[in-house]
Amino acid sequence: MKIKYILIIIALFAVSCQDDEAYVQVQNKVHNSTLTGISFGEYNLYSQIRPGEKTEEYLITDEKQNWPKTSVISFTMEANNSTIFLTTEEEFTLYPSDSLLIVIHDTTVVVNPLQ
Repeated sequence: MKIKYILIIIALFAVSCQDDEAYVQVQNKVHNSTLTGISFGEYNLYSQIRPGEKTEEYLITDEKQNWPKTSVISFTMEANNSTIFLTTEEEFTLYPSDSLLIVIHDTTVVVNPLQ
């Protein structure tokens, strides 16, 4: 009987120590602009996306106590032979087991953190 309890405790410990994971993806719906250097907080999506395109889904894995993940999206926008670094004003929250699609539109409120 003791072995049964020990196995249950080991199983519960193993499950509680597992990392959680989620996916984040960004889509560019800004007309005539390319987005590069896209990141969600400390996670770099390393993509270049043209209007209508999406980054690949980026898998984020972390320990259970480090969730949810909340951050702005930062990127470099290239348009009309100009380049500018921007971040969204809105923060996005990613929960374990989520598949979060963040769409950057012409109307998305952004700021230049360098100014």
